[in-house]
Amino acid sequence: MEVFFTISILNLYTNPLVDHPKLLPTLLENKEFYDLAVAKFVDVMQWHQDIALDSWAENLLENLIPLVEGVRASLYVASPEEKELTFLTGFALDSSDEVKETLCYGEDLIGQAAKKRESITVAPQVDEGVILDTTTSQIPIRQILVQPIVSNNQLSGVMEVLFFKDPEPEYLEFLKQLNPHIGSNLNLHIQEEKLKSRNNELDEKNKQITSSIKYAKNIQDAILPVVGYFEKAFRDHFILFLPKDIVSGDFYWVSQVENNTFLAVVDCTGHGVAGAFMSMIGNTLLNQIINEKHILEPEQILDVLNHNIRLALKQDTSNNKDGMDLGICRIASPDENGKIAVVYAGAKRPLYTVHQGELVELPGDRYSIGGWFGVDLPEFTNKTITLEVGDVIYITTDGYSDAANERRKKFGRRKLKKLLFAHNEKSMQHQKRFLHQALNDHQLNTEQRDDITVVGVRL
Repeated sequence: MEVFFTISILNLYTNPLVDHPKLLPTLLENKEFYDLAVAKFVDVMQWHQDIALDSWAENLLENLIPLVEGVRASLYVASPEEKELTFLTGFALDSSDEVKETLCYGEDLIGQAAKKRESITVAPQVDEGVILDTTTSQIPIRQILVQPIVSNNQLSGVMEVLFFKDPEPEYLEFLKQLNPHIGSNLNLHIQEEKLKSRNNELDEKNKQITSSIKYAKNIQDAILPVVGYFEKAFRDHFILFLPKDIVSGDFYWVSQVENNTFLAVVDCTGHGVAGAFMSMIGNTLLNQIINEKHILEPEQILDVLNHNIRLALKQDTSNNKDGMDLGICRIASPDENGKIAVVYAGAKRPLYTVHQGELVELPGDRYSIGGWFGVDLPEFTNKTITLEVGDVIYITTDGYSDAANERRKKFGRRKLKKLLFAHNEKSMQHQKRFLHQALNDHQLNTEQRDDITVVGVRL
């Protein structure tokens, strides 16, 4: 805020006749001058975002109270919801002065002025009135003005002004005329302070939530296959894993049982925290079904997974429709001729393979895991293909193909398949970089809509 006031508003004018405050009542009789003085004062105390409420109020009193020849003042802010007044700042108050920090409507003169929305004037007698100690003497207060600050019929606060002598009527009129302008600026400051306080609360809560989610990410990362284990299962591979948020509803899973390697890529309902909860359930169930119960047929794995998801989410008795789409394949060890038997089952997700210079798609079944409300539970089916050492397989969630650009056009499954086929002979890390770049070129500045996972493995 730019402040041009010193002690008196009269200093704003170059006429030497107005340098003496005694001349103010006479000059205020001139309406043009009076209007100009009010307008200039309003301009000086204008509200600005970068000025704190207490600083603005201190500047207000420091300029206003000497102008009307007051000696002390206090300013309270109103809280209409609580019917309460809170001390904001004062003028010429000693540190020893006892100031009530809060007052209820109707309490003391300040509370009465707030309750009635009417100014209160008190003129104490010399022998029984308010006495202020100075360094050399005691001086009686001749008048106390308690003025509610009202703007647009809204109570913003209450200002109390103490005078050593009877104030000039022009001073009181000046305070009255200035009252709504003080109120409107005070309201703006109050709303700004409330907004800042609310934003600070939201920022703090956001930090706490973000911190918790980041910690949850550490837990989720721990359930994903470690690099060493994945490299042991597949020496040549890539994993393009791009959560939309900090935690993900997508996850990938690998396990070696007997002479078989199982690979799954899973897309749980939702993303972020909700999706991450589902991913924890799905990961746990896959471990139980394959590693503990040794159910090794992909179609049976999906049947059991579907049944257990429905039990875990009580979907027979609730309206919960959460679940997951996934593809899982069982990859056998190469035989003596380098042939590899791959058995695949998918819940709405396909398996892409490149074999003998051709991209082959093994479609998944049209059902998701969980959320089925038909009479009979769906039955998933195996798809079998014989591949060779050096062939490539890809499993993806729908996040990549569904990624939209600025015109809301999806990347598309057909374009994805063309990319996979065009680069399948390149190194797996080259393929990962190219897929990532192609996705960025498509999305440009468009926000990611879903979790994205693409896993490629060279057999």
